[in-house]
Amino acid sequence: MEEEEVHKESFDAYYERELLPALRELEVERKQIKSTLLYPTIGLGALAVGLIAILPNLGIQSLILAGITGIGLFTWFKTKASREYRSEFKNRIIRAILRHIDKELRYSGYGSIKKSEFISCGIYTERPDRYRGEDLFSGQLDQTEFAFSEVHSQVYREDSKGRKQLQTQFKGLFFRADLNKFTQHRTVIVPDLAERFLGNMGQQLQKLNFTRDELVQMENVDFEKRFAVYSSDQVEARYILSPKLMERIFLYAEKHEVSPSLSFKDSKVYVAIPISKEFFEPSIFRSIIDKEATREYHDDMMLAISLVEELDLNTRIWSKLPEEEEEEKKGSAKRGGFYRRGIRR
Repeated sequence: MEEEEVHKESFDAYYERELLPALRELEVERKQIKSTLLYPTIGLGALAVGLIAILPNLGIQSLILAGITGIGLFTWFKTKASREYRSEFKNRIIRAILRHIDKELRYSGYGSIKKSEFISCGIYTERPDRYRGEDLFSGQLDQTEFAFSEVHSQVYREDSKGRKQLQTQFKGLFFRADLNKFTQHRTVIVPDLAERFLGNMGQQLQKLNFTRDELVQMENVDFEKRFAVYSSDQVEARYILSPKLMERIFLYAEKHEVSPSLSFKDSKVYVAIPISKEFFEPSIFRSIIDKEATREYHDDMMLAISLVEELDLNTRIWSKLPEEEEEEKKGSAKRGGFYRRGIRR
Protein backbone atom coordinates (compact mmCIF):
# COMPACT_ATOMS: atom_id res chain seq x y z
CA MET A 1 0.00 0.00 0.00
CA GLU A 2 1.46 3.34 -1.10
CA GLU A 3 2.08 5.87 1.68
CA GLU A 4 0.30 8.66 -0.19
CA GLU A 5 -2.77 6.42 -0.55
CA VAL A 6 -2.88 5.72 3.18
CA HIS A 7 -2.40 9.35 4.12
CA LYS A 8 -4.23 11.02 1.24
CA GLU A 9 -5.93 13.13 3.88
CA SER A 10 -4.18 14.00 7.13
CA PHE A 11 -5.62 12.49 10.29
CA ASP A 12 -6.32 15.97 11.70
CA ALA A 13 -8.39 16.94 8.66
CA TYR A 14 -10.20 13.58 8.65
CA TYR A 15 -10.93 13.93 12.37
CA GLU A 16 -12.55 17.34 11.90
CA ARG A 17 -14.55 16.32 8.84
CA GLU A 18 -15.59 12.74 9.53
CA LEU A 19 -14.97 11.74 13.15
CA LEU A 20 -15.81 14.81 15.23
CA PRO A 21 -19.49 15.09 14.18
CA ALA A 22 -20.04 11.41 15.04
CA LEU A 23 -18.17 11.76 18.34
CA ARG A 24 -20.37 14.70 19.33
CA GLU A 25 -23.49 12.62 18.79
CA LEU A 26 -22.06 9.72 20.77
CA GLU A 27 -20.97 12.10 23.55
CA VAL A 28 -24.62 12.95 24.22
CA GLU A 29 -25.38 9.25 24.60
CA ARG A 30 -22.34 8.74 26.85
CA LYS A 31 -23.49 11.48 29.24
CA GLN A 32 -26.94 9.90 29.47
CA ILE A 33 -25.44 6.53 30.37
CA LYS A 34 -23.16 8.13 32.93
CA SER A 35 -26.15 9.83 34.56
CA THR A 36 -28.10 6.57 34.80
CA LEU A 37 -25.11 4.94 36.48
CA LEU A 38 -25.08 7.57 39.23
CA TYR A 39 -28.38 6.37 40.73
CA PRO A 40 -27.36 2.76 41.47
CA THR A 41 -23.99 4.01 42.73
CA ILE A 42 -25.66 6.39 45.20
CA GLY A 43 -28.14 3.66 46.14
CA LEU A 44 -25.45 1.10 46.88
CA GLY A 45 -23.47 3.64 48.91
CA ALA A 46 -26.54 4.60 50.94
CA LEU A 47 -27.33 0.92 51.57
CA ALA A 48 -23.80 0.26 52.85
CA VAL A 49 -23.91 3.26 55.21
CA GLY A 50 -27.37 2.21 56.41
CA LEU A 51 -26.24 -1.34 57.18
CA ILE A 52 -23.28 -0.06 59.19
CA ALA A 53 -25.52 2.36 61.13
CA ILE A 54 -28.28 -0.18 61.84
CA LEU A 55 -26.02 -3.15 62.44
CA PRO A 56 -22.80 -1.75 63.92
CA ASN A 57 -21.70 -5.21 65.08
CA LEU A 58 -21.52 -6.61 61.58
CA GLY A 59 -18.33 -8.62 61.19
CA ILE A 60 -15.64 -7.54 58.78
CA GLN A 61 -16.33 -10.60 56.62
CA SER A 62 -19.97 -9.57 56.23
CA LEU A 63 -18.94 -6.07 55.20
CA ILE A 64 -16.46 -7.43 52.67
CA LEU A 65 -19.12 -9.76 51.26
CA ALA A 66 -21.58 -6.88 50.99
CA GLY A 67 -18.92 -4.77 49.26
CA ILE A 68 -18.09 -7.49 46.74
CA THR A 69 -21.80 -8.01 46.05
CA GLY A 70 -22.30 -4.27 45.54
CA ILE A 71 -19.34 -4.00 43.16
CA GLY A 72 -20.58 -7.03 41.23
CA LEU A 73 -24.07 -5.56 40.84
CA PHE A 74 -22.63 -2.22 39.75
CA THR A 75 -20.35 -3.88 37.18
CA TRP A 76 -23.27 -5.90 35.79
CA PHE A 77 -25.45 -2.79 35.50
CA LYS A 78 -22.65 -0.79 33.90
CA THR A 79 -21.94 -3.52 31.34
CA LYS A 80 -25.59 -3.85 30.41
CA ALA A 81 -26.07 -0.08 30.12
CA SER A 82 -22.97 0.47 28.00
CA ARG A 83 -23.15 -2.59 25.67
CA GLU A 84 -25.17 -0.89 22.93
CA TYR A 85 -23.13 2.29 23.29
CA ARG A 86 -19.86 0.38 22.84
CA SER A 87 -21.24 -1.40 19.80
CA GLU A 88 -22.35 1.87 18.21
CA PHE A 89 -19.03 3.53 19.00
CA LYS A 90 -17.08 0.72 17.34
CA ASN A 91 -19.36 0.64 14.29
CA ARG A 92 -19.17 4.38 13.75
CA ILE A 93 -15.72 5.44 15.01
CA ILE A 94 -13.44 2.40 14.75
CA ARG A 95 -14.78 1.51 11.28
CA ALA A 96 -14.38 5.13 10.16
CA ILE A 97 -10.75 5.24 11.32
CA LEU A 98 -10.07 1.98 9.47
CA ARG A 99 -11.61 3.45 6.29
CA HIS A 100 -9.12 6.30 6.55
CA ILE A 101 -6.28 3.76 6.57
CA ASP A 102 -7.66 1.56 3.78
CA LYS A 103 -11.25 1.26 2.59
CA GLU A 104 -10.79 -2.40 1.66
CA LEU A 105 -9.93 -3.60 5.18
CA ARG A 106 -12.58 -5.35 7.28
CA TYR A 107 -13.50 -5.10 10.96
CA SER A 108 -15.56 -7.18 13.40
CA GLY A 109 -15.93 -5.87 16.94
CA TYR A 110 -16.58 -9.34 18.36
CA GLY A 111 -14.36 -11.52 16.16
CA SER A 112 -10.82 -12.64 17.02
CA ILE A 113 -7.89 -14.80 15.96
CA LYS A 114 -8.82 -18.40 16.79
CA LYS A 115 -7.54 -20.02 19.95
CA SER A 116 -6.30 -23.01 17.90
CA GLU A 117 -3.95 -20.73 15.90
CA PHE A 118 -2.71 -19.03 19.06
CA ILE A 119 -1.79 -22.44 20.50
CA SER A 120 -0.37 -24.10 17.38
CA CYS A 121 1.97 -21.23 16.45
CA GLY A 122 4.05 -22.15 19.53
CA ILE A 123 4.94 -18.68 20.82
CA TYR A 124 3.64 -19.71 24.24
CA THR A 125 4.42 -23.22 25.44
CA GLU A 126 1.50 -23.49 27.89
CA ARG A 127 -2.01 -24.13 26.62
CA PRO A 128 -4.22 -21.25 27.88
CA ASP A 129 -6.96 -22.15 30.36
CA ARG A 130 -8.96 -19.08 29.36
CA TYR A 131 -8.84 -17.30 26.03
CA ARG A 132 -10.76 -14.22 24.99
CA GLY A 133 -10.45 -12.06 21.89
CA GLU A 134 -12.25 -9.22 20.18
CA ASP A 135 -11.79 -6.45 17.60
CA LEU A 136 -10.77 -8.52 14.58
CA PHE A 137 -9.21 -6.62 11.67
CA SER A 138 -8.50 -8.38 8.39
CA GLY A 139 -7.80 -7.76 4.74
CA GLN A 140 -5.12 -7.81 2.10
CA LEU A 141 -2.32 -5.36 1.48
CA ASP A 142 -0.88 -5.88 -1.98
CA GLN A 143 -0.22 -9.65 -2.07
CA THR A 144 -0.34 -10.29 1.67
CA GLU A 145 -3.46 -11.45 3.49
CA PHE A 146 -3.41 -10.63 7.19
CA ALA A 147 -5.57 -10.46 10.31
CA PHE A 148 -5.09 -9.32 13.89
CA SER A 149 -7.17 -8.92 17.01
CA GLU A 150 -6.93 -8.11 20.67
CA VAL A 151 -6.25 -11.28 22.67
CA HIS A 152 -6.16 -12.01 26.38
CA SER A 153 -5.02 -15.51 27.38
CA GLN A 154 -4.74 -16.75 30.96
CA VAL A 155 -3.32 -19.83 32.68
CA TYR A 156 -3.83 -21.32 36.15
CA ARG A 157 -0.70 -21.26 38.31
CA GLU A 158 -0.22 -22.29 41.91
CA ASP A 159 0.84 -19.77 44.53
CA SER A 160 3.15 -20.50 47.47
CA LYS A 161 0.22 -22.08 49.37
CA GLY A 162 -0.74 -24.37 46.54
CA ARG A 163 -3.82 -22.39 45.53
CA LYS A 164 -4.55 -22.13 41.82
CA GLN A 165 -4.95 -18.61 40.48
CA LEU A 166 -5.55 -17.29 36.98
CA GLN A 167 -2.62 -15.26 35.68
CA THR A 168 -2.22 -13.39 32.43
CA GLN A 169 -0.19 -15.32 29.87
CA PHE A 170 -0.58 -12.78 27.06
CA LYS A 171 -2.54 -9.58 26.62
CA GLY A 172 -2.15 -7.40 23.55
CA LEU A 173 -2.42 -7.54 19.76
CA PHE A 174 -2.03 -10.89 18.02
CA PHE A 175 -1.19 -10.71 14.31
CA ARG A 176 -1.18 -13.33 11.51
CA ALA A 177 -0.13 -12.93 7.88
CA ASP A 178 0.93 -14.91 4.84
CA LEU A 179 4.68 -15.42 4.74
CA ASN A 180 6.55 -14.79 1.51
CA LYS A 181 8.60 -17.96 2.03
CA PHE A 182 7.55 -21.60 2.09
CA THR A 183 8.06 -23.33 5.47
CA GLN A 184 7.74 -26.92 6.64
CA HIS A 185 8.95 -26.46 10.20
CA ARG A 186 8.32 -24.04 13.07
CA THR A 187 10.67 -21.25 14.08
CA VAL A 188 9.88 -19.14 17.14
CA ILE A 189 11.45 -15.84 18.21
CA VAL A 190 10.94 -14.61 21.76
CA PRO A 191 12.41 -11.70 23.76
CA ASP A 192 15.72 -12.78 25.24
CA LEU A 193 15.51 -11.70 28.87
CA ALA A 194 18.03 -14.31 30.04
CA GLU A 195 20.93 -13.13 27.89
CA ARG A 196 20.05 -9.48 28.36
CA PHE A 197 20.45 -9.74 32.14
CA LEU A 198 22.79 -12.72 32.57
CA GLY A 199 25.03 -12.50 29.50
CA ASN A 200 26.80 -15.75 28.54
CA MET A 201 25.22 -17.55 31.48
CA GLY A 202 21.81 -16.60 30.09
CA GLN A 203 22.78 -18.09 26.75
CA GLN A 204 23.57 -21.40 28.44
CA LEU A 205 20.19 -21.32 30.21
CA GLN A 206 18.50 -20.86 26.82
CA LYS A 207 19.98 -24.17 25.66
CA LEU A 208 18.44 -25.89 28.68
CA ASN A 209 14.92 -24.72 27.76
CA PHE A 210 13.33 -28.15 27.33
CA THR A 211 9.87 -26.77 26.53
CA ARG A 212 11.07 -25.42 23.17
CA ASP A 213 12.84 -26.66 20.06
CA GLU A 214 16.58 -26.36 19.49
CA LEU A 215 18.24 -23.00 20.12
CA VAL A 216 19.51 -21.30 16.95
CA GLN A 217 22.51 -18.98 17.22
CA MET A 218 22.22 -15.98 14.88
CA GLU A 219 25.06 -13.82 13.57
CA ASN A 220 23.34 -10.43 14.03
CA VAL A 221 24.78 -9.28 17.38
CA ASP A 222 22.07 -6.72 18.18
CA PHE A 223 19.31 -9.16 17.26
CA GLU A 224 20.93 -11.97 19.27
CA LYS A 225 21.10 -9.79 22.39
CA ARG A 226 17.42 -8.88 22.16
CA PHE A 227 15.84 -12.14 20.93
CA ALA A 228 16.21 -15.89 21.32
CA VAL A 229 15.44 -18.12 18.33
CA TYR A 230 14.19 -21.71 18.61
CA SER A 231 13.45 -23.99 15.68
CA SER A 232 12.80 -27.60 14.75
CA ASP A 233 15.08 -27.09 11.72
CA GLN A 234 18.30 -25.06 11.88
CA VAL A 235 18.61 -24.68 8.09
CA GLU A 236 15.07 -23.42 7.62
CA ALA A 237 15.42 -21.02 10.55
CA ARG A 238 18.43 -19.38 8.91
CA TYR A 239 16.63 -19.32 5.57
CA ILE A 240 13.64 -17.51 7.07
CA LEU A 241 15.68 -15.14 9.21
CA SER A 242 17.72 -13.42 6.55
CA PRO A 243 20.01 -10.60 7.72
CA LYS A 244 17.51 -8.08 6.35
CA LEU A 245 14.54 -9.62 8.18
CA MET A 246 16.45 -9.77 11.48
CA GLU A 247 17.27 -6.09 11.07
CA ARG A 248 13.64 -5.28 10.29
CA ILE A 249 12.36 -7.14 13.36
CA PHE A 250 14.94 -5.41 15.56
CA LEU A 251 14.10 -1.96 14.15
CA TYR A 252 10.35 -2.58 14.54
CA ALA A 253 10.83 -3.38 18.23
CA GLU A 254 13.04 -0.32 18.74
CA LYS A 255 10.81 2.08 16.79
CA HIS A 256 7.55 1.12 18.51
CA GLU A 257 9.12 0.38 21.91
CA VAL A 258 7.54 -3.09 22.12
CA SER A 259 8.82 -6.60 22.80
CA PRO A 260 7.21 -8.75 20.11
CA SER A 261 7.36 -12.53 19.85
CA LEU A 262 7.14 -14.15 16.41
CA SER A 263 6.44 -17.60 14.97
CA PHE A 264 6.97 -18.83 11.42
CA LYS A 265 4.82 -21.88 10.73
CA ASP A 266 2.84 -23.32 7.80
CA SER A 267 4.06 -20.48 5.54
CA LYS A 268 2.55 -17.91 7.88
CA VAL A 269 4.01 -15.46 10.36
CA TYR A 270 2.44 -14.82 13.75
CA VAL A 271 3.36 -11.82 15.89
CA ALA A 272 2.35 -11.32 19.54
CA ILE A 273 2.69 -7.71 20.72
CA PRO A 274 2.11 -7.55 24.50
CA ILE A 275 0.37 -4.36 25.65
CA SER A 276 -1.60 -4.22 28.91
CA LYS A 277 -4.15 -1.53 28.03
CA GLU A 278 -7.67 -2.04 26.65
CA PHE A 279 -7.86 -1.44 22.89
CA PHE A 280 -10.58 0.37 20.97
CA GLU A 281 -12.79 0.85 24.05
CA PRO A 282 -14.68 4.12 24.65
CA SER A 283 -14.78 5.58 28.15
CA ILE A 284 -18.09 6.00 29.96
CA PHE A 285 -16.74 8.35 32.62
CA ARG A 286 -14.77 10.86 30.55
CA SER A 287 -15.42 12.77 27.37
CA ILE A 288 -14.74 10.94 24.10
CA ILE A 289 -14.23 14.23 22.24
CA ASP A 290 -10.47 14.01 22.42
CA LYS A 291 -8.40 14.13 19.24
CA GLU A 292 -5.32 12.54 20.79
CA ALA A 293 -7.29 9.66 22.31
CA THR A 294 -8.93 9.07 18.92
CA ARG A 295 -5.55 9.25 17.20
CA GLU A 296 -4.39 6.51 19.59
CA TYR A 297 -7.00 4.14 18.10
CA HIS A 298 -5.48 4.89 14.68
CA ASP A 299 -1.94 4.33 15.95
CA ASP A 300 -2.90 1.00 17.58
CA MET A 301 -4.28 -0.24 14.25
CA MET A 302 -1.15 0.88 12.43
CA LEU A 303 1.07 -0.85 15.01
CA ALA A 304 -0.20 -4.17 13.61
CA ILE A 305 -1.00 -3.21 10.00
CA SER A 306 2.45 -1.69 9.50
CA LEU A 307 4.00 -5.12 10.13
CA VAL A 308 3.22 -6.02 6.51
CA GLU A 309 5.47 -3.24 5.26
CA GLU A 310 7.98 -3.11 8.10
CA LEU A 311 8.73 -6.85 7.79
CA ASP A 312 8.60 -6.55 3.98
CA LEU A 313 6.03 -9.35 3.64
CA ASN A 314 4.97 -8.16 0.17
CA THR A 315 8.32 -8.92 -1.45
CA ARG A 316 7.47 -12.16 -3.25
CA ILE A 317 9.83 -12.24 -6.22
CA TRP A 318 12.35 -14.34 -4.26
CA SER A 319 9.81 -16.87 -3.04
CA LYS A 320 10.12 -20.42 -4.37
CA LEU A 321 7.78 -23.31 -5.00
CA PRO A 322 7.87 -25.87 -2.12
CA GLU A 323 9.57 -28.62 -4.14
CA GLU A 324 12.23 -26.20 -5.43
CA GLU A 325 12.93 -24.92 -1.93
CA GLU A 326 13.25 -28.44 -0.55
CA GLU A 327 15.89 -29.32 -3.13
CA GLU A 328 17.80 -26.13 -2.32
CA LYS A 329 17.60 -26.88 1.40
CA LYS A 330 19.13 -30.33 0.93
CA GLY A 331 21.95 -28.86 -1.14
CA SER A 332 22.52 -26.07 1.37
CA ALA A 333 22.58 -28.49 4.30
CA LYS A 334 25.29 -30.52 2.57
CA ARG A 335 27.34 -27.39 1.86
CA GLY A 336 26.79 -26.10 5.42
CA GLY A 337 25.64 -22.68 4.28
CA PHE A 338 22.68 -20.64 3.11
CA TYR A 339 20.89 -21.58 -0.11
CA ARG A 340 20.09 -19.15 -2.88
CA ARG A 341 16.53 -18.03 -3.51
CA GLY A 342 15.04 -18.12 -6.99
CA ILE A 343 12.13 -16.38 -8.66
CA ARG A 344 8.73 -18.07 -8.45
CA ARG A 345 7.75 -19.49 -11.82
